Amino acid sequence: MSTRIVAEATRLFSARGFDGTALQDIADAVGVTKPAILHHFQSKELVLQAVLDAIVRHWEGTLPRLLLEATAGERRFDAVIGEVVRFFADDADRTRVVLRHALDRPAEARALIRDKVRLWMGAVASYVRRGRERGLHPPDVDEDAYVLLVLQLIIATTATFPVLREALPGTPAEGLARVEAEAVRIARAALFTPAGAVGAGRDASPLGEARRASTRGKAPR
Repeated sequence: MSTRIVAEATRLFSARGFDGTALQDIADAVGVTKPAILHHFQSKELVLQAVLDAIVRHWEGTLPRLLLEATAGERRFDAVIGEVVRFFADDADRTRVVLRHALDRPAEARALIRDKVRLWMGAVASYVRRGRERGLHPPDVDEDAYVLLVLQLIIATTATFPVLREALPGTPAEGLARVEAEAVRIARAALFTPAGAVGAGRDASPLGEARRASTRGKAPR
């Protein structure tokens, strides 16, 4: 019963927001009475907490396995980024709930990120940091900001695609596949540079070129 309540609440909170959804709406969607909902969750706030906890628990259980099973470098990247994309793309209600929570209840959202989300994001960032230290990634990559921006890219993409898909030709499924692939390509391109450029300790970014030019006293090419 609790699983069904969380699933329907996720859908309703996604579509209407927390304030626009009543406990009776959730009860009607599940097919039970309002007292039955209150038997499992004593308030609507606790239902929302269960919805968000379900999303966080997925990462608490999945991320360590992904990082352990995947090998170093791009294969680890593929495993982690692929799981993020699939998780949110399979159910866009998850991303819309996250976005609505951040916009409608920012203080609570900040507490959730600080207390729970930061932990698994930090785990991913630590692997990026190790890769940078080994010369696998650009020397000027900010691993914490990188992980945050990639997560934002994926969440925003999957949450808004049901509307923005009208800008793409083809079927919705084809459009989503294209957008997912491009999001992964963008994330990969920012992290993995051509062989030799990073391994040789050379910062191949425009900023790196500007820095080298300044030491030579001329503008970058």
